[in-house]
Order: sequence, then structure tokens, then C-alpha cells
Amino acid sequence: MWVRRENTPFVVRLALSSLLGPIVTVGGFGARIVGGLLGCPFPLPFVMCHICPVPCTFRLIRPWLLGGVYTTGVLLGRAFCGLACPCGTVQDLLYRVPFRKVRARGAGRRMRYLKYGILIVSVGLVVELTGVWTGIPLVSGILSFMVMHHKGILVMGLVAVAIIMASSLFISRPWCRYLCPFGALISVFNKISLLSVKHDPGRCDGCRACERRCLVNLDIISGKDGLASAECVRCLECQVACKRSALRLQARFQKG
Repeated sequence: MWVRRENTPFVVRLALSSLLGPIVTVGGFGARIVGGLLGCPFPLPFVMCHICPVPCTFRLIRPWLLGGVYTTGVLLGRAFCGLACPCGTVQDLLYRVPFRKVRARGAGRRMRYLKYGILIVSVGLVVELTGVWTGIPLVSGILSFMVMHHKGILVMGLVAVAIIMASSLFISRPWCRYLCPFGALISVFNKISLLSVKHDPGRCDGCRACERRCLVNLDIISGKDGLASAECVRCLECQVACKRSALRLQARFQKG
């Protein structure tokens, strides 16, 4: 059975996330937790994989996964966020549940800068944890607290995940938009990627179907955010939603 054009991005996300999801969550494809996010013995998951004794599949694929993320980033910006991230796909599935939806405005839109603050703290924790620079003010205290209360942090993390997933019923991708430090890190690729989605005003009839399909609620037509925005997750939903081909993938250096 052929997949309808408008469903192609979602099917791609579902297929890729089915492969990555179990590995990222429990470290493999079996029912037993052997690592991953839930079984990582370190206070900050996925950082110390090179010395981790846990037989985790994620540890084996991490260099290839990161290489793939950065390669696709150079080619198509935050394509990993929009097409392959398991967390994003789970949020998309929950958002499809019939429920009253909320489109962020004003203060809700400004909350997206939270993830850049979380990124700064996360980078500090990585630097401290790997021993590149120890004794960083505030960061070392946060790391010590995480080590001393590792089990409590895990429980708090699970509660936070439950809250984020519940929020996904009425807010599209709350984790990606407001909290994800990795998304904030790779957002720089949107400014330098070889390919990007371009808007052709001459073909556009202003129907805003693209904005209704946008996973992160960008104002595509008005230009307040724009498709070159660091917030765009390159999900390509806007392109398949446009019936007049006013949005299309195009090389950055290509004109017209």
C-alpha cells in the first residue's frame, strides 16, 4: 500500500524512531533494561559511554549516531529533530489524540529560550563530569547533588517525562520547543545547512495550511519566525501541506 504524500514525513519519523527509540530508552531491543536513558549508571546519561561497563547498544552506535546527526545537520539543518528523534515522534503521536489544542502566543513563545539556558547548564555539567574543567561555580554543586541523589533524580525525571507527555496532548512538541538542550545545540545548523525550505510568495495564496501543519507553530507566512529560524525542526510538514508548491527544498546558494 502506497503512503499518501501528506503522510510521508510522519511515516518516516515513525520508522526511524522505531529503530532508535528502544535503544535510546533501555539500551537495546529486548524487554530487559540494559542501559540507555533508564539504565545509565551515571548522573548525566549518554556522556560517559566510552568508559561505561554496561553492555548498552547505544554505547556502540553513539559515534555513528552523532556523526549522522551532524552530517544531516550540515545538509538539512535540524532534520534529526523533525524526522528521526524518538521523543519528538512520541509527542507527535500524543498530539494526534483528539483534545483541545493550544497554540503558543506571547509569553508562551518566549519560553522557547529556556532550552538555551538548559543547554548552557548541560554543557557545564559535561565539562565538569569529563574532567575537562573541574570546580566550575554552581555547576559542580549541581553535579554533586545529582550524584548524591541519583535515585531521586531518576524518579523526578520520570515524573517530568510524564508531565511533558501529558502536555503533548494539547501542545505540539513541548519538550522540543521549550526544554531540549540537544535541539538547542544543533539549531545552529539551520543557519548553515546546504538545503533549506524556501517560501515562494508568488505561488502562495495565503491559505496558511503550512502553519497549521507546522510541528513547532512557526509563523511561516508572516515571516515573524521564518523557515531559517533556529526553531524550525525541518520536519517538511509544511512542504507537503502546501498544494501550490510555494514551499520547496532548495540549495542555500540557489536563487529563485
